[in-house]
Amino acid sequence: MNRIVRSLVLLLALGLLVGGTVQAREDKAKPKAKGKAKPKSHTFHGMVVLISPTGTSTTIDIKHANGHIKSFNVDGATKVGGQGVTAAQGLRKGQMVKVHHTGHHAGKIDVEAKAPTNPKLTGKTTTFSGTVTGVVADQFGDNGKLSVKDAKGVVKTFDVHNETNIDYKRDGKTITHTLQGIHTGMTVNVKSVGKDAVHIDAIIKPGTFHGMVVFVTNNAGTGSVVIKHSNGAGRGYIVDGKTKIAGLGVNALQKVQKGQIVTVSHFGKHATAINVEMAAAPNPKLSGPTATVQGTVTKVVADQFGDNGKLSVMDPTGVVKTFDVHNETNIDYKQDGRTIIHTLQGVRKGMTVTVKSVGKDAVHIDVQIVTE
Repeated sequence: MNRIVRSLVLLLALGLLVGGTVQAREDKAKPKAKGKAKPKSHTFHGMVVLISPTGTSTTIDIKHANGHIKSFNVDGATKVGGQGVTAAQGLRKGQMVKVHHTGHHAGKIDVEAKAPTNPKLTGKTTTFSGTVTGVVADQFGDNGKLSVKDAKGVVKTFDVHNETNIDYKRDGKTITHTLQGIHTGMTVNVKSVGKDAVHIDAIIKPGTFHGMVVFVTNNAGTGSVVIKHSNGAGRGYIVDGKTKIAGLGVNALQKVQKGQIVTVSHFGKHATAINVEMAAAPNPKLSGPTATVQGTVTKVVADQFGDNGKLSVMDPTGVVKTFDVHNETNIDYKQDGRTIIHTLQGVRKGMTVTVKSVGKDAVHIDVQIVTE
């Protein structure tokens, strides 16, 4: 009997030991599944140029000093602070802000500077229509002066403030908010009180422009092109998903190249269509070391678009070198962060240039502009 009892006790102990071991394994914590990464937050700095209430939220447009505008959604989750502003209701056109955002949603808005004080307008509102003859503006295009000539030749100059409403609409969306969107030759209607502009309505008409592609920027099918007419006039156009691109097998912005002859159908600054009519001239296949020469331009020979030709440069020792220039030669100088010259039509005798070349073929021409 004692032997049977001892056997039962031993079996029970072994059962508890095995059961306990199994239980311990079952209670072991499982690794947590990785969740989706939170959207990365970015910042955007600029001036408030438009505030549009949309139901329970608000849309604000912020313009960077380089002219780029971004729209952000502001709702109850958006934190607003700085300069005594504690809520979205305190946001004003003309304020300098930094937006912390994920996509188009503003998570936080820091107001860094108050909007300039605007004149208190009293008096009768009048309307003046005509063609823009001059634009003077600050870096954000929010304050300045606008000169307009009517059909009778009368010219009036208006003071523009950050509270002046400046716009035109395309596809139901307001495009221009500041003087940076207004240029010479544009037709406008100006409502004013005295010399103070209250509202500027830009009248945009569709048109076409023919010339050579001299500059292309591309970011996943969205970007811009600069086209130069044979008379030297250059125009820049915005290209997006709505722009139709066709001709000579070119069907996307990625295939639009410097040197192509094109006709651009446009609505204001927006290219609605680009038709490629002639392929870019073939360029030499360059091989060899790159040399750099800095000096003064002594002679320029160029085709009608200024994209192919020759450039003679005299270095500080008096040695003159002549370079072959092709449509793929990069020719530029920058002013206020913007590239101005793209072809030899912008280079003239007496200018100081730095030329990078492979043999006699110019690869890059950097034009140095000296402000006296």
